[in-house]
Amino acid sequence: MARIWQRLRDLGKQDMALESMQLAMDYRAVFGTPGGQRVLADLLQRAGLAQTTFRAGQADMTAYLEGRRRIGLEVVEMINSDPDAVAAMLSTGETEHLYP
Repeated sequence: MARIWQRLRDLGKQDMALESMQLAMDYRAVFGTPGGQRVLADLLQRAGLAQTTFRAGQADMTAYLEGRRRIGLEVVEMINSDPDAVAAMLSTGETEHLYP
């Protein structure tokens, strides 16, 4: 009986992996359009991706800003996990570097 449950768990993990891959492809498709590029640039600017989040003596503000930045990073990771592409985007401000 234990093997059956293990097999069901494995199938569930495979389904989750497929869903994750599909979601990453959806991110690339949406943000790959000219309008998507503009929205992505705006989101990353609002997230403060290229700015420091540390505020001396303001732990709550630092935590808030870091949470905002983390969302921006997660969007970038869904589009492209290449650190060099992310570094190029941060230095130039051009989001086209994110696409493989």
